[in-house]
Amino acid sequence: MRCVYCGAEAGNTKDHVPPKCLLRKPYPANLLTVPSCADCNSGFSKDEEYFRLIIVGLLCHTDEAEMLFAGPISRSMDRNTKIEKLMFGALQPVDGGVILDVDYRRVYRIAEKIARGLQSATESGAYPVDQQFVAEFFEVDCDGAGSICGPDFTCRRLADAPTGWEFTLFSSVRFFVQPT
Repeated sequence: MRCVYCGAEAGNTKDHVPPKCLLRKPYPANLLTVPSCADCNSGFSKDEEYFRLIIVGLLCHTDEAEMLFAGPISRSMDRNTKIEKLMFGALQPVDGGVILDVDYRRVYRIAEKIARGLQSATESGAYPVDQQFVAEFFEVDCDGAGSICGPDFTCRRLADAPTGWEFTLFSSVRFFVQPT
């Protein structure tokens, strides 16, 4: 099998969609996996950690997200103070308020990875390796429609762009990712 991210021979390595670091334990029985080469499987890990810190740690405001923050995210920050500085360094004071200074390249890289994984796992065919994407995200309040991993992660096809994906984390942050 070929890696859904780079097209190389995948070997026996499987990648979880969505990444397990975005979910609480116990992991859902229906957690998707896709073929991935060892380099891609491990090569996304630092950006997945950044994604988790920024999206789940700072933008998701549900009890479920708080459980992930109070557990694995806090333990990561305890083990590595650079992670805590990275997360809270993204909060910038401005005129009596705070803005979020995000490395969008890293966030969109993981959003694209999730869309590639969803495409491969649910549509029996991966996007072309050289496929480019456009992605956006914003805070929402939602009901969890389209759930595959409980309240932590929901996904569905974009209604007006059937080759793209919509996914929501902890009923708080919604992503739209579609091929260009």
